[in-house]
Amino acid sequence: MYKTKFDQSAEYFSLENLDKLAEVDEHLEFAEALLIKYGSQAAEDSYPETGVDWTDLRKQLESIRKKQDDKKLNLSVIGEFSTGKSTFINALLRKELLASSALQGTTVASAVIDYSEHHMIHLQYLDGRPEDRYQYDDFYSMKVALERFTTDPDIARNLKAVHVYLPASVLKDEFRIIDTPGTNVTEAWHEDVTIRTLKDMSDLSIVLVSAEKPVPDTMLSFVRNHLGAILPQCVFLVTKLDAIRRRERTGLLDYVKMRLEGELELKEAVVLPYISPAVISDAAGKQTYEDAGIGDDLPGIVDDELLSMSLETEKLIIRHMMKQRTLALTRKLTSLIETMYQSISAKIEWISGGYESKLKLLERSQKTDLDYFVQQEKVQRLKHFDDAAKEVLANAENGIHSAADNARKKIIGALDEKNTLNDLSVYIRDSLRKDCNSHAADIVKQAEKSYNPVKKHFQNEMSHFEKSFKKLYESLNIIPLDMSQARYSIPQAAQFQAPDIGSLEAYVTKKIEKETNAIAYGAIIGAILGTIILPIIGSVIGFFVGGFIGEKIAPKTNTVREDCKSRLRPQLASYFNRVADSSTAMVDKYSGQIRKCLSDEMDEYLKRYRDEVNRQIAVENGQRAFITNKINDLKNDMSQIKNRKMRLETVTRQLNLLGRKEN
Repeated sequence: MYKTKFDQSAEYFSLENLDKLAEVDEHLEFAEALLIKYGSQAAEDSYPETGVDWTDLRKQLESIRKKQDDKKLNLSVIGEFSTGKSTFINALLRKELLASSALQGTTVASAVIDYSEHHMIHLQYLDGRPEDRYQYDDFYSMKVALERFTTDPDIARNLKAVHVYLPASVLKDEFRIIDTPGTNVTEAWHEDVTIRTLKDMSDLSIVLVSAEKPVPDTMLSFVRNHLGAILPQCVFLVTKLDAIRRRERTGLLDYVKMRLEGELELKEAVVLPYISPAVISDAAGKQTYEDAGIGDDLPGIVDDELLSMSLETEKLIIRHMMKQRTLALTRKLTSLIETMYQSISAKIEWISGGYESKLKLLERSQKTDLDYFVQQEKVQRLKHFDDAAKEVLANAENGIHSAADNARKKIIGALDEKNTLNDLSVYIRDSLRKDCNSHAADIVKQAEKSYNPVKKHFQNEMSHFEKSFKKLYESLNIIPLDMSQARYSIPQAAQFQAPDIGSLEAYVTKKIEKETNAIAYGAIIGAILGTIILPIIGSVIGFFVGGFIGEKIAPKTNTVREDCKSRLRPQLASYFNRVADSSTAMVDKYSGQIRKCLSDEMDEYLKRYRDEVNRQIAVENGQRAFITNKINDLKNDMSQIKNRKMRLETVTRQLNLLGRKEN
């Protein structure tokens, strides 16, 4: 006779003890703390993309937490038509809830059968419409309604899930039952619903195998294609053993176990016997199937051995379900924590790697000697500038002295235009200084025209330097540096005082006075002579004749003008030469200032580089403690994750080992 092993320590596998062994709550709290710490939006924004979907992790954690908080076990039932699935569920409930194949025929939905003090049915729909809720006065009314909901195609095809509630004692504290659509139907949507239900809800899956058709190919195909991921959560229940001879039962169970392990590549398949009619009859207090109202095709008397095996199987199912529930939680937690481990490892690597790389860059930048390059560039750039500046100065000097010569000529020309001593006097007194200053200003402006070429040569040389500096800088792979365009000041134009013409003014004034006196004196002498020669009339005529004589002895305008020009030429030459020399010196000074600016700006590049490197090093050194603490914190979290992962893996191995002792 086929017998199940029952380990005497199996009582350790109470729900409470399993949770204690796995420390599920503690691991959940740890994972939740990590999610808050690293999975917040602010935390996510602080690090690069690590390939981890923290939103999905949060959903996974919520699912695990929800499962942990729900102390009830979820038992799913899988089976082809004719394997006795409805009868098995009725046996567990100790109630004839399901008509034969009622939930296997048409409904796309799984049925969740749970405890309530009232008889109720809740219908959830695929299209998201609000669920329908029905309450019934008695068990029979609910049973009739359930059969209608699950067999009417117009209703059944639109159902996402059917929730059945009834006051069955087995459902109150032990488990809820999930009835899935049949696995050997032609409708693909039946299989999809079954797979989704098993994945999302089930703690243990009961796969029914009929003793009349043991391990059919269709069942193997379904299990192989769809249940591979949850095979450790599957128990294979052999039904209808009462339909075969007693002596064949043990061999049949061994055959089912051997074939399942061979076909599905299972190390050890959990195969248990269960005879639903025997359990139903016993629950009804009947000795025969006929008295229990089960059917005429079954043996008359309930087999006590099969009944005892079935009741023992129920106990083993409960214990196995407890183990698998805890195993499932630990696996999910292990997977979750492993994902967190990978993410945090990536963050540690990114933070530490980035920090260390930056420090190395700064240190390399600090050690990089750019002095030789800058000095070499300075020599070359300043030589080019000096050569260009000399040419500019030579051209400027020629232009300035030419303007000075023209200025002298214009002043002398202005004197030539004066026809009288009075005009000459007025010009010298009122306009000469102004004209000298005006022409001097023009000479200065001529000089200032040289500023732009000098600036252009400065800019050209700085541009060449900047390009060379940038090219070298990029090749060195050191810290980025923002070098703004050089700024420089333009010298102010020189101010010149007009030549001293005071002696010239005195000379002309004296000549004008001499001319006036000579004319007046001549007129008086003439008048006297005329009176003497010709009384009365002679006096008048003598006045004019005397005036003519006075003019003859008076100084000539032409003579005075030439004399003025002669006197003024050396002063003008001296003045405008000074203006020209000063203007030339001004251009030369400006070139020198710009040259110094060029030299200083190239030195500034080096200074700015050193200052920026030192500044960044100071900043990084100031942040070193913070970064180090951050990395240490991350490493500590990662160490805890590793430890917890190992603990969870150990629990998983222990549970698997203890589970094998049971079977």
